[in-house]
Amino acid sequence: MRRTLVALAAALLLFGCAKAPAGSPTPSASESEPVENTVVTVPTGATPAEKLLGAIAAAAVQSVSGYEAKATNAPTDVNQLIPDMEAAPSIHVDFARTLVEQGGEFEEVPGSEEIPEALAELLGEKISVLQPTALSGSIVWVSKGDGSWGYWKSQKLTDPVAVVPSWAENRSDGVESIRELYSGEIKPNFVVQDDTLARAAALNDGTAILGAFRACDVGEMAGLTPMSDDRGAALDDPVTLMVSTSLTESAPDLVLKVKEVFDALTQDQFNQMEAQVVSGADPAQVAATVVVG
Repeated sequence: MRRTLVALAAALLLFGCAKAPAGSPTPSASESEPVENTVVTVPTGATPAEKLLGAIAAAAVQSVSGYEAKATNAPTDVNQLIPDMEAAPSIHVDFARTLVEQGGEFEEVPGSEEIPEALAELLGEKISVLQPTALSGSIVWVSKGDGSWGYWKSQKLTDPVAVVPSWAENRSDGVESIRELYSGEIKPNFVVQDDTLARAAALNDGTAILGAFRACDVGEMAGLTPMSDDRGAALDDPVTLMVSTSLTESAPDLVLKVKEVFDALTQDQFNQMEAQVVSGADPAQVAATVVVG
């Protein structure tokens, strides 16, 4: 058990990716024994990628003896997510930059290396932030046709439409970046559509000429062309695990198991799994293929 605690401490603190309560004692082995039938809440989002992330976390929780996972709908507001996670033992997997820019106010946009610390500060001392995974949720702009901004400028379209998720409206690398970096070339009307499949449909039927997706929304982006990022607008938005601090103290073995599962996932693996969910596969069944008890 002591090795488990040391490993978890390294996962949380070695990379500066967690905000630990000042002076909090290290739990002893006796304090860290698992409680039978402990229920862990796993907030899950609405998109195929988010459903898959939640399903993987839930499967990892249930692979450890003595623990059960309870799936809940993740709040769309990070300020509501915080009290929900503080109220019950929780593990949540989400996109770090999206949460930071949604809930934080910064004079300058945090760089990629600063995102984990910024997220930890946003969530507070009762929620621990683990080292980001290798999975990316960065914004990708796509079109049905040519992937160059110059092409769309030459079309001289009247009232062109770009479909975007609500979380991209105020992101520094979302709508704002298109308006600032490409304002002289293309000026679309931004229409909010949070359903990823509906966004893809709007591009495929010509209703919209541009659409914003996450890098892991590969199933929805099939057949569409990524726009060139010739001006460096895209910013890193890593998939990150957040855990109720009470759970890191009482169940370090469980937290390490979930972290181990996500650390073993590559972007290519996740992309293939996400595409299966988009095609109608059950997220729980897809998640089970990468979780070993």
